[in-house]
Amino acid sequence: MLKVTLNDRDNGVTLILEGRLCGDCTAEAERAWRSVITGAKQISVDLAGVSYVDRDGESLLQDMLEQGAILRVGGVWMEHLVADLRRRIMPADSALSRRTPRPPRSPGVS
Repeated sequence: MLKVTLNDRDNGVTLILEGRLCGDCTAEAERAWRSVITGAKQISVDLAGVSYVDRDGESLLQDMLEQGAILRVGGVWMEHLVADLRRRIMPADSALSRRTPRPPRSPGVS
């Protein structure tokens, strides 16, 4: 079960999700998401009340991040999940700049 609440304010829209973001509930959350992205306002998604996310839910959250939503979390597990989703959409060149391996050495060269 998932409860979806929309708070529309002058400075933006907050989509509040509470419960399990999985299965048919993900489709319900996606319908709400699609209804708010049409405006040019800032969109934040409050995930503090989400207790479970399946692959469909992860896909929706990743889509939200890619479209500029601010995801607000309320726990270590959800914080870790959102950080992982952000890493998935990070441009490849910025990830390589921190982790570029050294070229292999030729044998006998010190």
